[in-house]
Amino acid sequence: NDERFTALEARLAVLEGGGRPGSTTTAGLPPGVSADDLWTQGTDAFKAGKWDEAREAYKKLAVGFPAHDRADDAQYFRGEAYFQQQDWDSAIREFQKVYDKFAASTLADDALFRAAEAASNLKNCTEARAYLGLLKQKYATSNLIKKADTMDKDLKAAAKNKAKCTS
Repeated sequence: NDERFTALEARLAVLEGGGRPGSTTTAGLPPGVSADDLWTQGTDAFKAGKWDEAREAYKKLAVGFPAHDRADDAQYFRGEAYFQQQDWDSAIREFQKVYDKFAASTLADDALFRAAEAASNLKNCTEARAYLGLLKQKYATSNLIKKADTMDKDLKAAAKNKAKCTS
């Protein structure tokens, strides 16, 4: 519900700002807070290991400024912050959003790979292999293909080992 509310606030801000996506202010933010400010806040918090602060700043950027050059990066690093905390389900959800909303991003292939890693950490080998398959299908020239092939082969071999794979 919080995400839906934030998205609605962002849309309202665009309408109030004359319909300009990526305008410099968004509902719920102090006047004058820009996407670049949010990127800096998120990055500083991320580097300091302040995962909740980083995610919040990145969320405000990705939702409030979806057309900004850094919106895809912000979405990716939201997932990465969850990944660093080993909150695998949340990481998968955020990485999936990178692919869903920013499929042309230079980080979309990385997001699919990280989603596969998170699923693997949950012992969801079928899900992990699906992310790897999507990565190989959609981003065949990615520099992650070799790592994806190796991971896929390992997951396939581990499929019957319940200590490594529950699905």
